[in-house]
Amino acid sequence: MIGKSIYNRRLRPEEHELWTVLPRNVAGVDDGSYLRDLSAHPGAILYLSTLEEQVVGGTALFRDEAAKRVGILAIRLRPDSADKVARHILKSSLPYFPSQHIRSVDVVVSERPDMVDFPPGLSVPSWLKDSLLGLDFSVCSQLYRHRFSTRSLDPSEVSSYDVVRVTPSAQDARLLLLQERTRLGLDFTQSLAALELGCLRNQLSAVSKGGQLSGLCCTDQVGDTTMCTLAVVRSDPEAIELLARLLTGQSLASRSTAIELLQCGSGQDSLIDSLSQKCGRPVETTRLLLMKKTL
Repeated sequence: MIGKSIYNRRLRPEEHELWTVLPRNVAGVDDGSYLRDLSAHPGAILYLSTLEEQVVGGTALFRDEAAKRVGILAIRLRPDSADKVARHILKSSLPYFPSQHIRSVDVVVSERPDMVDFPPGLSVPSWLKDSLLGLDFSVCSQLYRHRFSTRSLDPSEVSSYDVVRVTPSAQDARLLLLQERTRLGLDFTQSLAALELGCLRNQLSAVSKGGQLSGLCCTDQVGDTTMCTLAVVRSDPEAIELLARLLTGQSLASRSTAIELLQCGSGQDSLIDSLSQKCGRPVETTRLLLMKKTL
């Protein structure tokens, strides 16, 4: 890399397909429609990175203007040069100085190789941790990915798990996340990105109590798994039970064999316990690291 420079070009929304040709970290869903929807959002930033006119990778970022921060949602690198360019691509994708609009950067790092890649996952591979530490990121907190088996649930019981499902406005959903994210351990950019993608892709559903929005989830069906990219619920036990029933009911209705919560904070134990009562304890729990950098 001595004497060579990484050039990052920000893609226009109509150029999102250029990002889809980048090699994935792990196999996943077709990302064309995800990237189309993401690139249409004013907070999204897609970079394509080149070295000596050869495409070597790219990054996907998302801005949380209210919190004055940006999050790294994904990075893709050409395998034959990944170890040489990873740190340089990350560095060239980030703001060099704090500004009126951006004061910090968030990234969620998987601690195991078997991550859920973007889309629908919003974490980066474990092997990038050293590069991030070298760029002055520090570990802020732990997050978790939980997978529940729904094989023991009887599909004939779908009606018993049915709840009054509502589709909230994007404004109400954002307000609920803003009110609850610190308590739930979800105070980072990726949670807002998951919500915004859920709104754009009509994957947002919610429950209410007493006419008030009390819980929401963003879900997508990936193979035989109901993937939940975000779950937000108030501390009320009845609200937690309603959201757990909504998630389980969605899994049963779609005939999936598992529910996977992709990013859970430290304050979401009550929701995990409620799901465990219905599905049994998680068959797999993976630790994630929330890393932050102050500019």
